[in-house]
Amino acid sequence: MRVYEGKITKGQKIQIMNTKEEHQVLGLMYPHPISPIKSDEVSTGEIGIVITGLKSVDGLQVGDTITDAKNPTAEPISGFDAVQNHLYLLGYTQ
Repeated sequence: MRVYEGKITKGQKIQIMNTKEEHQVLGLMYPHPISPIKSDEVSTGEIGIVITGLKSVDGLQVGDTITDAKNPTAEPISGFDAVQNHLYLLGYTQ
């Protein structure tokens, strides 16, 4: 995820805006090609990995906005379109 404003800290309660579910941040990491780097916070402009106790990703979508549960943002970040399924078919005639 990318932090657009503020910071996410370990132990913080976050809300997924699409489903309104709240989760606690169990851990944070920075991506690294060899091994992720553990951190206690990810700040504005940084890219990080959020670890929660989420057991199923059924309600999540690419581009969901994660916000602070105590002080949520009013609007989700725009710019992400819903994923559309496509079927490609190739036929040969003889």
